[in-house]
Amino acid sequence: MLRDNDGNSKTVRAGDRFVIPAGFRGTWEVLETCRKIYVAFEQKA
Repeated sequence: MLRDNDGNSKTVRAGDRFVIPAGFRGTWEVLETCRKIYVAFEQKA
């Protein structure tokens, strides 16, 4: 479950894909064993 500091939440399950926007402030609670793959992208000016 993703929960931002404003209290908004989104449930994600095995097989789901999602984007965490730059500047995200909150928590990512893992309720079951999963594999996480991270990709960081930064646009050049």
